[in-house]
Amino acid sequence: VEFVEQYPSRTANVSTDFMLGNSINHMNWKEIFGCESEELTDPYMSPIRGDFTDVAPVFIAVSDYETPFDDSCKLYQKLKDEGHQTELNIQHGLVHAYVIFGTMKETQVSISHFMSFINNE
Repeated sequence: VEFVEQYPSRTANVSTDFMLGNSINHMNWKEIFGCESEELTDPYMSPIRGDFTDVAPVFIAVSDYETPFDDSCKLYQKLKDEGHQTELNIQHGLVHAYVIFGTMKETQVSISHFMSFINNE
């Protein structure tokens, strides 16, 4: 299955994203999500294609080692370009979904940024 967009981090970060690795490039989208490849334009499959009218503020936490790093950056830029309240918090050298590891220093930094983000709304 081909992605609609082919972002560099999906291949460049395969060896550094120990949680997703190359699986992002080989997922069986039809089996997992019940769609065909051309349906990857559906916003439920590819959030960057979504309509963010009236969306609540969006905080994105991502590591530069994740395979979907570029996806996160592109989504942030789209939200910003559309005038939405958004923040992109980038940590270095961590796997996909690092924020689930609550005792890590980097997770605590991201959570602190998130708390500041929501308290300033």
